[in-house]
Amino acid sequence: MSVSSNEFKCLIARLLSNIILLSFNIFNLLNASDRGNLLRRFHLKAYDRPSCQYSLTSFFILWFLTLTTSAFYAPHAGNVLAAEVAVTGKQESEKKGKDFDATDSITVKKAEEPNGETKEPIPRALKPAPSEVPWPIEKYKSYIDIPPSGSGLRVQLDSRRWVELNSLSATEKIDGKNVDIFWKADGELIDPPQGFDPLSLVPARVENQMLKSTRGVSLQVVGPKGTRASMSTSGVGGYGNFSVPIDDEFVQLPLTTIMSDIPYNHAYVEVSVSQENWVDVSLDNSQGMQVLQSLEDRRLYVVIDDAWHYAWQLKIERDKGEPIVMTPTVVGGSVSSSFFPESLRSSVREEFQSAQIVAFYFDKEQPMPKLLKLQRSLYDVVRFKNLSVFPGPKSAVRISVNGVPISEEQKQILTPLDETSNESTTLADNLKPDNETELIPLSGTVVDAKGNPVPECWVGMFVTPQEFDKFRKSSKPFATGPPLAFEARTDDAGVFSILALKSHFVFDGSFWAVRKDGATGTLSMNCTWSYLQDHLKIRISEEQGKVQVVDPEDEPIVGAKVTLEAIQIPRSVTRELPEEVQNRQTAVTNNDGEVTFRGWSSAAIRGVGVTAEGFGTQYLKSIFASQWVKGEEPLKLTLHPTASLSGQIIGYESSKMENLQLQILTETRGAQPPMSGRAVVDIVEDGRFSVDNIAAGRVLMVSSLTADSLMKMKIPYIPSLTPGEDRIIIDNPQLVPAVVVRQQFIKSDTKEGIPDMKLRVLWGSAINDGSWRQSKPTTTDKNGWWTAHVLPGPINIRVSSRPEGYAGTSWFDGRSGHLGIEAEVPVTDQLVTLPPEVYVPRKSLSGRLQYADGSPANDWSVYGHPISWNDVGVGGVRTNREGLFTWTYPTGYPPRLYKASNRKWLTDHHFTDSYVIPKLISTEPLILEIPELPDTNE
Repeated sequence: MSVSSNEFKCLIARLLSNIILLSFNIFNLLNASDRGNLLRRFHLKAYDRPSCQYSLTSFFILWFLTLTTSAFYAPHAGNVLAAEVAVTGKQESEKKGKDFDATDSITVKKAEEPNGETKEPIPRALKPAPSEVPWPIEKYKSYIDIPPSGSGLRVQLDSRRWVELNSLSATEKIDGKNVDIFWKADGELIDPPQGFDPLSLVPARVENQMLKSTRGVSLQVVGPKGTRASMSTSGVGGYGNFSVPIDDEFVQLPLTTIMSDIPYNHAYVEVSVSQENWVDVSLDNSQGMQVLQSLEDRRLYVVIDDAWHYAWQLKIERDKGEPIVMTPTVVGGSVSSSFFPESLRSSVREEFQSAQIVAFYFDKEQPMPKLLKLQRSLYDVVRFKNLSVFPGPKSAVRISVNGVPISEEQKQILTPLDETSNESTTLADNLKPDNETELIPLSGTVVDAKGNPVPECWVGMFVTPQEFDKFRKSSKPFATGPPLAFEARTDDAGVFSILALKSHFVFDGSFWAVRKDGATGTLSMNCTWSYLQDHLKIRISEEQGKVQVVDPEDEPIVGAKVTLEAIQIPRSVTRELPEEVQNRQTAVTNNDGEVTFRGWSSAAIRGVGVTAEGFGTQYLKSIFASQWVKGEEPLKLTLHPTASLSGQIIGYESSKMENLQLQILTETRGAQPPMSGRAVVDIVEDGRFSVDNIAAGRVLMVSSLTADSLMKMKIPYIPSLTPGEDRIIIDNPQLVPAVVVRQQFIKSDTKEGIPDMKLRVLWGSAINDGSWRQSKPTTTDKNGWWTAHVLPGPINIRVSSRPEGYAGTSWFDGRSGHLGIEAEVPVTDQLVTLPPEVYVPRKSLSGRLQYADGSPANDWSVYGHPISWNDVGVGGVRTNREGLFTWTYPTGYPPRLYKASNRKWLTDHHFTDSYVIPKLISTEPLILEIPELPDTNE
């Protein structure tokens, strides 16, 4: 269901319809650096005077209702904290509560203080929290529409506190009336109206983009009197935050929220609950914090590193009256933010310059009150992940408390490394080739564009290494592509011969030919060796491509070294040149700043490296599929201004890590095509490193440590370099012991392990920057186990194999992470066994794509989407001459949305895809019909 600006305003108006609390919490805003992941949580509440509360709340509501949903655009839902508006109210609905199954309940440990000490548990002799707490429908009628309390996911924090995620919801117009549709966290609909189609909740595609969604969430907290709670969610929105007395000892906090602008299929909800113990905090600048007052503004600021880990309160007294308990106006803003007065910044001690703040705002019309006591309570943080935004397909809901997974499906097993398993050899590479290596004669030809033989031509054979072919892997750090396996030269007839080493039953690799004049050609193959023997012909084109290098003032750079690094095969994909071929494709710019590469047109050039005095090495990334030029004009590359960078590797010991290197990469913005910076630096004895003249921009790093190294490098976020800057890194890279992790892939029906599954384990920066630089390729053994040494923290497991008859579900149930199945690896010296990855039986669905006149649509790509337009889909299959196609999909995720595309090549290196939403003619058999006019290109 898509929600317009006006509809969103109506939702908020309904949410605010029963306001009883005049204190409020302003939106948690995303204050992003250029990296886009710096979150600062602002938790605003009211002054201590009702008149001020009322005027502020009224102003906030008027301001908020004038905004449109586009004002809160969230590029990454997980990076935006939801709003907090202390109101009582929820959307009105016409749905009545029903009976439901018993609550799922989980008991967990409490949070730990930063010093590692756990708070003393509440004595068990105390009265436990009531387990049956209905919604406060007698006082607030709007809660009658929500599914009954006790029917959701409940987390028991201790005997006196629990949190329950009740349901998600959306408002749908049915028979002219707004009806609230509810579903469980995993996507199971709760008593839907008769005939309701869950597909109606999937937003439409506008200009080939799916509109964002708005969802409601119902959640409640039960705890002793004085319990505080705050909430953050995917998207943006507001939530009611007030307490309802249960009895003389306990209160209920019904937290109902609206999440707007959700761009993904899965959402999260995180609720922080204060512990029962409130600790007195000294106001004398001790206890690792600093207290500052602004008498003119009537404000008190507590500056501390971990402010948002706690609930805060301040007891004050006015005119010798009864003590008043105040909650903060701001929690979590930084000293440099607009929430901290500039006049006080010089008073902040050096160690707190990057700390957070807790701010209490007092009534300006009155003198500063008497400060009696500052208190805080450590939050326990409950996070519900992978919540279903679109009901129907099952989501793999995950729950954690204080960052520790507690769901049964997430539980890890830690065992001593010396305890070997009968199922897997933990630290050994169990892979062996299927048969003994043997020599096989290969003979091929190199011809020019007219088919004439090319004599005296160098030919290199490059084999993509199998996981067991360790001797074939390049030992050179940061090497590009596979190493050279064999080389030869053509005779007068253009024929070359190679006696190749066959170590696998198929050949997977490429051949590259370099003519005497530098012209190149290539042939990539993934086939049997016998097929390769009969089809080994390399063709070299007579085309020429030019590259021009200029400085930021558009002046040609003379004497720059330019290397061709990637090209696009005509009407095909981009190929990176192996390093041996790159060395043969390097030239120096002339007086016009130009070089010429033979065998490829300028439009085919995709990757280029340039080294020039004063600019370091800058390169055009091969991942860009754009055709940068048209016709015969040169590809013009503008080098960026540079900066310098230096730092130190923490934990480096030269005696144990000889010849350790860093590759420093930068990403720039500005001129097109975009050039990036690249440098390889040595580490000196004390761990220091430096680089001069690297393109200014976002900084990435990778070390020369191998994937199986027992040490890993933890690389921090480094703010972007500005032109001319001489940066000394403050938060330096650190060497830490690797953690050994393993996992088994099994079949859901037989519980058997799945062997020979190719995968790549990613950690550190590889998860976020889209590279493979911190990763290990591996394969499951005969029992379905894989093992890797990883950096502790988040990892992704990217699987490239498809076992016969089975399919994984992680790309559909919410566990896919950024680049693969996600997991969190703790810091430990033990072996970490992840929960098994379960593959379900694969099903097939055949259909026919036709034109409006009933004729078959041949050579189209057809896509099926099980959840929404934003899932990865199960398609991309081509139709045959009869318009027939067949999808395969994992059990439980059949396609329910359909899309088709047709590719038209405008030139050998430029194409356009036309996308259409076909009309569903019938489901049995499945027949889809292409509309007369296709949608706009995508």
